Amino acid sequence: MRTPPLHILVIPQPWAWAILHGQRDMENRDWPTRFRGRVAIHAPHAMDSAAVDWLADWFGLLVPPDLPRGQTVGTVRIVDCVSDSDSPWFEGPHGLVLRDPRPHAVDPGPVPLSRAWCAPAEVAYA
Repeated sequence: MRTPPLHILVIPQPWAWAILHGQRDMENRDWPTRFRGRVAIHAPHAMDSAAVDWLADWFGLLVPPDLPRGQTVGTVRIVDCVSDSDSPWFEGPHGLVLRDPRPHAVDPGPVPLSRAWCAPAEVAYA
């Protein structure tokens, strides 16, 4: 049986860490989606350094200094896409409602542009 491809959501650190460790239940986007299901989270090499202080100040989260970047760092389920929410993480205009985060250490290497929205099976089922 062929393993279906897993879509990839690119989220910079430390936001990816906050999602995968059960703190952040919403990912804000400019676009809506009808997609529901498990996606891989890819943390690019870029780091949102200002977010480290923001997470500490607003949520009391102490971000580890050695977060993995430039690789797929886990999976999460998108269960809804909303245009309004009581979640403290919602900024809009659209929010992907996230559940069941699963961090993992599988590193399939860089994601080539030709496969930018599909992850290999070892990521999907880690």
